[in-house]
Amino acid sequence: MMNVGRVEGLGQAAYGGSFEATLRGRDYPVRNDKVSVSMTVLSFNKENVLSGGFQSDFWPSRGLRLSVNANLNSRKMGQVCIKTSSTEHVEIALLALVSIFRALSRRRVSNDSSPAA
Repeated sequence: MMNVGRVEGLGQAAYGGSFEATLRGRDYPVRNDKVSVSMTVLSFNKENVLSGGFQSDFWPSRGLRLSVNANLNSRKMGQVCIKTSSTEHVEIALLALVSIFRALSRRRVSNDSSPAA
C-alpha cells in the first residue's frame, strides 16, 4: 500500500508519503500470521523526517499469540512493543519467571557488593 499527501494552511505546506508491505503466512486465513514493513517520509519547512516500522503477529504455539512492533525515525527516536495473549495461564507463568529472575539478580548484585570478611 502506498499513500502520498499534502497539507496546507496559513501559507505553509507539509508533504508526506508512506509505503507499507505485508506478507501473510501460508495458512492464511486459518492462522492470521503476518509481517508488515513500512517506511514514511515527512517534509515541513525544509526539514525531513524518515521513519520505518516493523510489525509481526504470529502464534508460536496453540493458544498463545505474540505481537512485536518496532519503530525508528531519523531523529533516533523509536519504540519497541511486545504483546502476548493466551487462552491458558502462560502470562502468569511468565510473570512469575520474570519476578524470580529479578529477585535472584538483585540478590546476586547485593552479594557481590558486600565487603569480603
